[in-house]
Amino acid sequence: MSEDTNMRVCMGCDYVRNVGYMEGLTEKIVSELPVDCLLEFKLVSKFWYKLITEPTFDQLQFDCAPKDPKLILHLGSQDSNTDEDLFLMDRDGVVSEYVSLPYLEEDSSLKLLCSFNGLVFCTKSVGEDELGIQVVNPATQEVLEIPGTSPSEITESVGVLFDTKKNGYKIFRFLYDESESNDNSNCKCEVYTPDTREWRKISGIVKGPVPNLLSHLFPSHVCVGGIMYWLVWSEEDIEVPGYILSIDMDENITRVELPTIVISDEPGGGDVQMVDAITFNILTFLTEYEGSLACVSVDDDESNVYIWLLTDHGKSTWCGKGGAPLLIDASLGGINSIVSVDKELLFILNPDMENHFFFHFLNVEEMTWRISCEGVFKIGECEPFVLPYAESLFRCDFRQVTSEARERLVSYFVTCHFIVPK
Repeated sequence: MSEDTNMRVCMGCDYVRNVGYMEGLTEKIVSELPVDCLLEFKLVSKFWYKLITEPTFDQLQFDCAPKDPKLILHLGSQDSNTDEDLFLMDRDGVVSEYVSLPYLEEDSSLKLLCSFNGLVFCTKSVGEDELGIQVVNPATQEVLEIPGTSPSEITESVGVLFDTKKNGYKIFRFLYDESESNDNSNCKCEVYTPDTREWRKISGIVKGPVPNLLSHLFPSHVCVGGIMYWLVWSEEDIEVPGYILSIDMDENITRVELPTIVISDEPGGGDVQMVDAITFNILTFLTEYEGSLACVSVDDDESNVYIWLLTDHGKSTWCGKGGAPLLIDASLGGINSIVSVDKELLFILNPDMENHFFFHFLNVEEMTWRISCEGVFKIGECEPFVLPYAESLFRCDFRQVTSEARERLVSYFVTCHFIVPK
């Protein structure tokens, strides 16, 4: 840049005037940059590469990025799944682009477990090989292969516990010995943390999460506020939930009782009344809604859905939000997904109609439906399943970013590469 202009480039730390103003400007600029642009900018210069690959930059970018809720739509199949079965979908049910997961063989079987802060956790198996666990960032195409567990045991189920505030996660494998009964009442558990990159055994978990017998794609667990919850099904009737188990990041295990069967007289709250005719059944699910654990249950007649929110984890206190009639003209074959999207719950309903699925959005406060679309999928025998998703630059092994490190990054950005007035 010529010296006869009123501006100059400050390439060192010799000009730090108006740092407060520049810091705000930095965050504003970063907030406008999507992840795909940042990945291209890394190739522009050494400075941009160093900046974007800084361990603290991914947190800064994620905090400043516009919060535009998106979903990953997975068209699952019982035969084989490829990365072409993954799409991005917005809150209106509009499908846009493909989502590519690297290192996924054509004959592999994929199951998505959960996602948070741009990372997708999944299991995959090829033929009769051992089930593998992967952590994937679809935006950066980074993959972390989780090492296997004890060879003498087989996996009953996999759960992921994450804390979005601390940017940490743990992976749990609930196991039983092949020589013992397949009854998971004597469950063994191993936990993996990215810090140690090793599995270790933990005790105290009597029953692990298992897939819903009617809705096999529905996640067997859910994470809310750094706590993982799952339903424990009754020993007398495996289609009736008995209670809820939970575990936090410190591996404290808590039993949470199911809500009392009450519903609101009016949509959105108000006085409640006892409804003796409603009992929890196979169509009972746990999901996250606006930072709270939600229990969702369909009545035995499959005509209404009811919702409760957990208000006190330690005391098993619930708030009944009310009920809403299901808007389908067929018996319900299952529910593939219930996902929180911008103060609504997206239900993917599976009626007893071949390859026919309904995408319905429920306003929880008003207990009213918004029908987005109906999908007829004929790619094999596929079934749709969704996860919340937000693009990020986070590494799959995650590292916690301190506020001091974040401030150092902002100061570095400000003093090294901004055009500032003389």
